[in-house]
Amino acid sequence: MNDYFDCYLKLTDINPQFVNAYMKYDNKHVSNGVCENARLHVVVEPCPTDSNGIPSDKCRETVVLKSSKGNPIEFPYSLSPMNVGKYFGIL
Repeated sequence: MNDYFDCYLKLTDINPQFVNAYMKYDNKHVSNGVCENARLHVVVEPCPTDSNGIPSDKCRETVVLKSSKGNPIEFPYSLSPMNVGKYFGIL
């Protein structure tokens, strides 16, 4: 598998319980979509939690997806670990 360019996925205000689920896609080969034949780089910034481990109400999940080709890309699905894998063709 050749990686011809890079795609960068930055997830902000993510529920801490899902951080590892998203990070499993880091540095993987993308097999479909607008990032097909790219290497995926994932950065996850978890939402702050209170003393009981409950995420702050002020957190709003955001997705920023960019390509090393210079074009911003819209993530077309609701954010979930399953949808990230589906979108990039990573199982």
